[in-house]
Formats: sequence, structure tokens, C-alpha cells
Amino acid sequence: MSPHAMRRLRQWHQYLGMFFAPAILFFAFSGGLQVIELHESHDPAVKPAAWIVWMSDIHKHSEAIDRSKRKPRPPQPAAPAGARAAAPERHEEHFQLFKPFALALALVLFGTTLLGMTIALSTRATRRPSLIALALGVVVPAILILA
Repeated sequence: MSPHAMRRLRQWHQYLGMFFAPAILFFAFSGGLQVIELHESHDPAVKPAAWIVWMSDIHKHSEAIDRSKRKPRPPQPAAPAGARAAAPERHEEHFQLFKPFALALALVLFGTTLLGMTIALSTRATRRPSLIALALGVVVPAILILA
């Protein structure tokens, strides 16, 4: 590949990275919160913070759900004694081993995205288009979520 083509490829990589950086930060952060289960509570007396639930809804459902308008689910009848659950059993110990990896992934993805943004903005020749791409990366998803 020619030096000119490589330069253009690096620029496209930089601009696309800056455009998607806000979403990467959002999903890495909200995913990390979900890994440590801050988006839900197993205790009915404890409610998770509204902003965490909001981020989780966008992360998991691609929409901000207005929970005040959501119809409550009807109670499920209790399963007869000895009956197997319809869903396959989860092996909690298996998932417990994966959680530290998933949390590390979220932290490293968040950190390396910030590092990439810092590097992109430190290049004087491409700072303005990088800032434009970053601004669009904030505005476009916000419009899509609010629309």
C-alpha cells in the first residue's frame, strides 16, 4: 500500500474512531455497570439509581424505556413441586468466573478509547475534523435516542 493510501486509511480510522468514541465510552461504562449488577436489584426494597437503569435500558434494549408507562407483568403462577423450570438452568459459578474478565474488558475499552481520543486530538493538523467527528458522535446518537 502506498504511503498516501496509508495516510488516508489512518485518517479515516481516526475520524471513525472519534465519531464512535462517545458510543464506545457509553457502552463500555454501562456494560461495566451491568456486569457488577448495579442496574437491577434482587431486593424489592432497594431500587437502583434511575440513571443506571436508563443507561441499562439503552444498552440492552436500544431505547430509553419510560418505566412509569410500562404495564406491570402479571404474576407468574408457581411451578408445581418437582417440576423443572422452562428455561435452562444457569450455572452461576461459571458466570462468576467470567465477570472479572468482562469487567476488565469494559475498563480497558473505556481507557483505551480515552487514550485514542487524546492521541487524535493531540495531532494539530487533524484536530478540527476530529472535533467535528466527536461532536457528531455525541449529537447523532442523542437524536436517534430522543426521536
